[in-house]
Amino acid sequence: MIEHTLTRTLLRAAAVGPATVALIEHQANHRRHPEETLRSAQGILRLARDYSPAALEAACERALVLRSYSYRAVRTLITAPTTPEAQPALDLVHDNVRGPEYFQ
Repeated sequence: MIEHTLTRTLLRAAAVGPATVALIEHQANHRRHPEETLRSAQGILRLARDYSPAALEAACERALVLRSYSYRAVRTLITAPTTPEAQPALDLVHDNVRGPEYFQ
């Protein structure tokens, strides 16, 4: 029965995207009890209804990169705004800045 339910859960995850499937498969392979995987996976899939499938897929992609596979991590990633891209360093060349030659 659990295997059948896990198969259905993975089919629902496939409708969201490959990162969602990969995250749920990772949970299934690394959790001791299948019931834990199902509860977590169902919670993760519920986020697609609460937000959007695209937002869930993006959050799962980020979770896989961060190697954070829990429901809580995915929920945090879907609700938290993405971090802005790194800004280039300021060009601090002027008369008051000492160069590396000063310290040698």
